[in-house]
Amino acid sequence: MITLDMRGVSDIDVSGANILANLIGKGRELKKSILFCEIPSAQLANIKGLFQQASEADELIKPDLDSALEWMEEKSLLLHAHRRSEADVLALSEIDFFADMQQIDLDRLSEVLTRKEFAPGEIICREGDDGDRMWLLVKGSVSVRLKLANGQESIRIASLARGTTIGEMSLIESARRSASIVADEQVVCYELLQESFTKILADYPAIATKVLSNLARELSRRLRRTSEDLRNRS
Repeated sequence: MITLDMRGVSDIDVSGANILANLIGKGRELKKSILFCEIPSAQLANIKGLFQQASEADELIKPDLDSALEWMEEKSLLLHAHRRSEADVLALSEIDFFADMQQIDLDRLSEVLTRKEFAPGEIICREGDDGDRMWLLVKGSVSVRLKLANGQESIRIASLARGTTIGEMSLIESARRSASIVADEQVVCYELLQESFTKILADYPAIATKVLSNLARELSRRLRRTSEDLRNRS
């Protein structure tokens, strides 16, 4: 971000206007912000005319230097927060589920995965829905909830953190969801549709075999953990 303090500018000729317009355009291409402040009233209309949209001019033209610096500081803080948030997102290679897969296989698999984001409290899937997809949780945690006999209430039966799979049983069985999954916090995951998995199975059977093997290992691990929990409660 750059702020141009215009308080010492008394006139802007055609060449100067073209230079400024090119700077603004180049900055837009590079996703950089060029701000203006302290513009003499006689030049305000000329500077506004350099922008493609009035909304862009309103955002990037500030009355004084303090306002411009404050805007830049707020943008910097937001950018830092976004980068920090993205740093919490696991790459596919960092997920234990794909620990034994080569990068070339991960690249092929990533072509059929769709990134999805869910807000806290948002329902990822409902009990009884068609099981036509699964998810790889790469940020946040979710609760697995089951309806009680009265059908009105639900209880949390498990919590899953990043690095785990969600909804894989219904995908394998092509069955309806046996439970609902709700985001506990901001969640990022990769969605694998059943039709996409079928395509992987046809085009890259070796990759599909690894995925199925890893799913079996994950289900076995969860079953063992459930058995231990039940044993500890008895």
